[in-house]
Amino acid sequence: MAATLLKVGLVIFFFFLNVKGVREMGLFSAILTVAIILAFAAVAVVGLMNWNRSPVTPFIADEEGGMFRAFGAGLGVALWMYCGFEQISMMSGEIQDAHRMIPKALMVAIPIISLTYILPTLGGLASIGPWDEWTTETGGAGYAAVLTENGIPAGGAIFLVVAVIAQLAAYNVTMGAAARGVYMLAEENFAPKWIAGVSKTYGTPFYALLLTTVVALVLMPFNFAFLVTLEVFFMVLVYALLMVSAMILKRRIPDEEFLFKFPSGRAAHTICSVIVLVICVLVTVVSGVDYFFGGLIAILLLPVFYVIFKKRYGGCTVNEPREYPRDPRTRLAFGDYTKIGAYLIGVGIYSVVSRFFLEWYEGPDSAEYYLEEYETGIFSDMILMFSAILIIGAVCVAVGAIALLYGRKLDRDGIPSGK
Repeated sequence: MAATLLKVGLVIFFFFLNVKGVREMGLFSAILTVAIILAFAAVAVVGLMNWNRSPVTPFIADEEGGMFRAFGAGLGVALWMYCGFEQISMMSGEIQDAHRMIPKALMVAIPIISLTYILPTLGGLASIGPWDEWTTETGGAGYAAVLTENGIPAGGAIFLVVAVIAQLAAYNVTMGAAARGVYMLAEENFAPKWIAGVSKTYGTPFYALLLTTVVALVLMPFNFAFLVTLEVFFMVLVYALLMVSAMILKRRIPDEEFLFKFPSGRAAHTICSVIVLVICVLVTVVSGVDYFFGGLIAILLLPVFYVIFKKRYGGCTVNEPREYPRDPRTRLAFGDYTKIGAYLIGVGIYSVVSRFFLEWYEGPDSAEYYLEEYETGIFSDMILMFSAILIIGAVCVAVGAIALLYGRKLDRDGIPSGK
């Protein structure tokens, strides 16, 4: 009971902190981040000062699949380490000179993030043991052990505090970004208009923050592993869509209209976007069949929610009827059925191909892991998940083809002049 009250209290505290504004939220996160950096800097210094072995031995994982499986296992972790940069843009409307400050902040933050991960890990591997012996178990090899085994007995307690601080900092920023995303949906008429209401005192998205707080409280009792399964897949989907959008906008908008100029031109921009897109695709299939299956179900709900909220609240048509005319026959925008059909076909083909890759990647021995991890339900049965992914993929292709053909017929018969 005490733990639950503490969690509820923290969520409510961050709600009021975010209501105060971006400056207060950012200052609090900055203080927490300094504490985190200092702790990891201590690990880096202590570890490097006690260098006594090669930090890259063994170089290749000693298990079935070798380097490829090791690469797959690390890919999701690496993406997680660098995720969150898109949240800054959610708050750009409340940042002075955002188009100038955000790129500069990213140029400073990314190298710091990299060094915060690389140097402590290098020092730890070189001082206390090979990476394949590291664990999250209490008393095992890890960042805290770098301190405790090199003359700082309080290292374990220090990193327990640091772990809590890191989660608080992440939640603080995520709440602010998520609420502003919800606020923008309401502003564009994809959600009830009252959600776009702001605090009269601070000008912050009060009701969107309140809704985000309520959702956090509702999800609190759920299994953490299940929530992470959905969150990781959505996170990867967001980054994939960002890269596709970036490439489309780069072609549509003249270079002189961009407030921030991408170095090296359009070709380099496209190459970087494609690399990130490929990484996103790989992450979804090397994180495990449970992650893939849970994420697949989640992303299939997106077009369902789009249709429901578009019909109910009107979408972009309400604010910009000339740019986004509404088809009275479907109460959706012209071209929506075509886009939804293409989306479903893409998801379907991706699911079918991924199903056979996952069967090879997981191997028959993984079935026991899922049974032990989940015990009951569809997530505990690897073979059943494989079958479900294949069936869902086939259905998506079929339904998508029907929606695509129907959408094209609607577009041919009803697109208004000038569109």
